[in-house]
Amino acid sequence: MATKRNMTKDPLIAGALNHKILIIDDDPNIVNVLEQALQFEGYSTRSALSSEEGLKLFAEEGEFDIVITDLMMPGLSGIELLEHIKNLDPNCQVLVLTGFGSNDTAVEALKKGAYDYLKKPTNIEELFIAVAKAIEKKKLTLASLNYQMELEKRVEERSSELLRTQKFLHSVLESSTEYFIIATDDKGEITLFNSGAERLFGYDRTEVEGKKPILFLSGLSKDGKPEDLDEFLKDG
Repeated sequence: MATKRNMTKDPLIAGALNHKILIIDDDPNIVNVLEQALQFEGYSTRSALSSEEGLKLFAEEGEFDIVITDLMMPGLSGIELLEHIKNLDPNCQVLVLTGFGSNDTAVEALKKGAYDYLKKPTNIEELFIAVAKAIEKKKLTLASLNYQMELEKRVEERSSELLRTQKFLHSVLESSTEYFIIATDDKGEITLFNSGAERLFGYDRTEVEGKKPILFLSGLSKDGKPEDLDEFLKDG
């Protein structure tokens, strides 16, 4: 018989009341034993006697922290059930129950995303430990996802801030008449031809944007415009 633990002192069991477990097995005796043991430890449980019933319950009732399921059941197999559960909630931790001679199926379940497997008949103390560790795994997974989302949010906010700063500086530089500023992209084509440059060279920015300044900055024409720019603008 399982001895009830002090949930306030045992780090593996602390907070059990906040966690919900779904038990699926076609043997009502096994379901009854597991459900009573887990409820005795303070977990909230639901149960089903078939894969189909369990999957429906999982989809309808929302988030379960853990699903404990038999692998060998009529109809929808335990492996197929595992795949459906992982599709519905990738963060749900699944513990599979295996009978004698079904180790290969248990290994397949682990490859499909099950957290761990327990052999029948199930040792209750091992069950408690496996459940607690699975819950801890889910907590760590969710914490990691939350951290990643927060990091992405900060990067996005920082990128938006930098973009606003760039736009502001661009507008300041573009409107300056005290200094002439010509900026080019990585192809050497003009992307910024500010008011000072327009005043100095006598050309509107729309005439030179997308052009290469090296073709007209070598000298000035008699009318004050760069000599090469006239030909440059004609050639496009």
